[in-house]
Amino acid sequence: MTLVLKNMQNAVRLRTRIIRKDVNILRRLMNLERYDVSLLFVTDEYIATLNSNYRQVHGPTDVLSFPALEITQAGMLPTHGESDGDELCLGDIYIAPAYIRKECQSHGDNFHNVMMATVTHGLCHLTGLDHETEDDWRHMVEAERDILSRFNKLSGCNCRALTSCGH
Repeated sequence: MTLVLKNMQNAVRLRTRIIRKDVNILRRLMNLERYDVSLLFVTDEYIATLNSNYRQVHGPTDVLSFPALEITQAGMLPTHGESDGDELCLGDIYIAPAYIRKECQSHGDNFHNVMMATVTHGLCHLTGLDHETEDDWRHMVEAERDILSRFNKLSGCNCRALTSCGH
């Protein structure tokens, strides 16, 4: 289904054509092609407001995900919708490119690789994965590593799972 990319910031120049191609590879690897997803690139200030309003955490973060589906078990997405006229909207992912760029500069990481790992993390959240407990965190990191390993083979990137997440 549809992938909506919306760049609502101008602090970091984004190569949206490449991002779109790579996000669609990730969606295919995660069996999410039939779901609508919005990927919104926002300012640090905007994501800080979302972070404060929805998580009661002050300051910016790299990514926030807002699922549109009620998922009772991680990874078990509803399959109804397309045939009965309902939309299969997975949800929205908000990403702060300036925040990610700062982190990349301080750690010497490749911006695009970290961006794709961040998108993967956001997609995992939309599928019901979380890191509220140590077991949840381990399961999510394993899922991200598996997805990114397969993604790296297809894309030529060298992405790593986000193991230190501020969520």
